[in-house]
Amino acid sequence: MLLPSIASKVDMYNSSEMTELYSERTKSFFHTVTATFNYFSRFYIFFLIFKIKKMLKDCSVETPELNSLFNFVLLFFSITFMLTLFPSGGRFMTISTQMFFFFLIRFYVHFKSNTLQKYILGFVPVYSFFILFNVVYLGFILTSSKIWYGNIFWIIYEGMGYKFIYF
Repeated sequence: MLLPSIASKVDMYNSSEMTELYSERTKSFFHTVTATFNYFSRFYIFFLIFKIKKMLKDCSVETPELNSLFNFVLLFFSITFMLTLFPSGGRFMTISTQMFFFFLIRFYVHFKSNTLQKYILGFVPVYSFFILFNVVYLGFILTSSKIWYGNIFWIIYEGMGYKFIYF
């Protein structure tokens, strides 16, 4: 039995109005760019995973700590990809990507090479555009310019009486 306040939100989430809103949202420029860069970043991560797997296999020195961390990252990626099938499950991809970055730092410290450095530098264009798009573009599109240039009192004054239009 749900509380009335929670039940109303669940009903709104399952309503046909929200379904229409979500279907319209998938046609937006933001969703198209985000989906494109999500696929590109996933492809690049998988490429690096295959390269790292080959390097670990060809390594003459046993690295049980790195192998365990690599296996954990692979397991977490597997779970994350299953969670992306559900709505809002894509946010776990951020966590698994950060864990992969942590592993990549540990791996680079252990196996320094120019090739690996070039692969790591390959993340710069992949993720810098993604970050710039999410921070800069969305920051200006979704918020008022007064958030960026106004003082705190003006922002509070403008926010009084605000009502979210979708509810």
